[in-house]
Amino acid sequence: MQYNTGFRSTKKPASFEYGNNDAVDFNGFGDFVGIDTITYEDGVVAIKELKSTSTIDEVNRSIHRYIDNPKPSSNIKLTSPQEILSFLKKINPRKATGPDGIPNKALQQIPTNVITFITKIFNKCLLCNYFPVIWKTAHVLMFPKPQQNHKLPGNYRLISLLSNIGKIFEKIILSRLKEECHDLSIIPNGQYGFRAGHFCIHQLLRVTNTVTQGFKHKFYTGGVFLDVRKAFDRMWHNGLIYKLIQFKIPNYLIVILINYLRNRTFRVKLNHTLSDIGSIKAGTPQGSILSSQLYTIYTSDFPKTNQIMNCFFADDTAILAQGSTINYVIHTLQKGLNNIEKWCTLWRVPINTDKTHAVMFRKGTSRKELKTLSFFDEDLTWDKEVKYLGLILDDKLTFRSHLKYNTEKFWAKVHLLIPLIGRRSPLTLENKLLLFKQVLRPILTYASQIWGVAAFSNRKKAQILQNKILRIIVNAPWYVRNSVIHNDLKIQTIDEFIKELPRNFFQKLVYKMVHPS
Repeated sequence: MQYNTGFRSTKKPASFEYGNNDAVDFNGFGDFVGIDTITYEDGVVAIKELKSTSTIDEVNRSIHRYIDNPKPSSNIKLTSPQEILSFLKKINPRKATGPDGIPNKALQQIPTNVITFITKIFNKCLLCNYFPVIWKTAHVLMFPKPQQNHKLPGNYRLISLLSNIGKIFEKIILSRLKEECHDLSIIPNGQYGFRAGHFCIHQLLRVTNTVTQGFKHKFYTGGVFLDVRKAFDRMWHNGLIYKLIQFKIPNYLIVILINYLRNRTFRVKLNHTLSDIGSIKAGTPQGSILSSQLYTIYTSDFPKTNQIMNCFFADDTAILAQGSTINYVIHTLQKGLNNIEKWCTLWRVPINTDKTHAVMFRKGTSRKELKTLSFFDEDLTWDKEVKYLGLILDDKLTFRSHLKYNTEKFWAKVHLLIPLIGRRSPLTLENKLLLFKQVLRPILTYASQIWGVAAFSNRKKAQILQNKILRIIVNAPWYVRNSVIHNDLKIQTIDEFIKELPRNFFQKLVYKMVHPS
């Protein structure tokens, strides 16, 4: 319908005095249904046999001993045509091709006898603990970042294209690696990234629930939100292999992964021209199916400090401490940061201190100056707010800053879509509404399961934005009421929509508890 008108030493932290009653037991609050229980251990959890005074040479010697004295591989889980077909059905047929030029669409159309030959090749690779060289070469495409000086190479976004058939073999390795990680309980409960049934919203709920429970009990909650500099690109290969050995991952998987990481190459592709071959000596391969799981394993021994809650979503890391006094919270966070600094130095994990933020969540109007935290010889100042997993958390959890940010982001996207949703657009009303529901409304309602408790005035601002965009879509004259437009288009108000989202969200959590996977 239309409405027409016409590597450094750490500073010694300051000493703080606090009583034994200042500590908070996070477990005492309980968790939301379906969220993993939080556990704590004293001190830093370290990989066995590697002391804090160990050197890089010790890690390298351990790996050489392992390679020079290989153990016979047993219980190798071979693949089958059925497993390969199941992976082929799920791949995106529109994905770009890698160096071999074989598109996913062609792989999905290959006959059964070819699947059988591919199965034999994959099984031979598994038996020989071998990852083919041809699948270890990437073509790198460069895309300019908007509003940047494109004469500088750092202002380009790089996309690596790998062999599509090689990615199928990676999926086979990944399925076995995930199974072993699950059986050996390698991945910590606090890691919500790259795990089935775990999303950003779950980790955000875990963080905000801890803070709000602290408000309820009149506790202070301090959080430090770490920024890992190029986390995936700088992962230490030998450190990863060492951890795989210590975690007792099956030998055949370790040797395949060693082969997978070694001697990787890339060529930059510009139009139809290829650069000389370059080598990759560190980091997880960009565009690889295995990269995320390998990074998760590499950081799985992240230090656990007593009375600190670790929160991970891939490389987005935060630590929280809670107590009845500010001094206790700061002291606990400093102890955790000292442990993290030692771990990062040992395992070559670079931290960007300039983008690492600290926030003290507290109610009331007190603005007592807080003692600074020390991290890698830098002082971390206390901020009023921080952006974590796309949600801006202010120190009182009012979410005003987040809603203001959403408004700016919403209008920026609207300006891009005006040719498609404006009155001169050739699209049908149904397609315009589809763009609204799939592109614009998710911006307004992201993480509304959490900020839905914000003041009505904040939610009203989001509703005003929705009213304006719906009027643009239908080209409504001034005298048509917003409620009429919503009814005619069968569009929920913002309040109705965000009330339904949490309801569905928590129903899924209950289902997950009753039917664990």
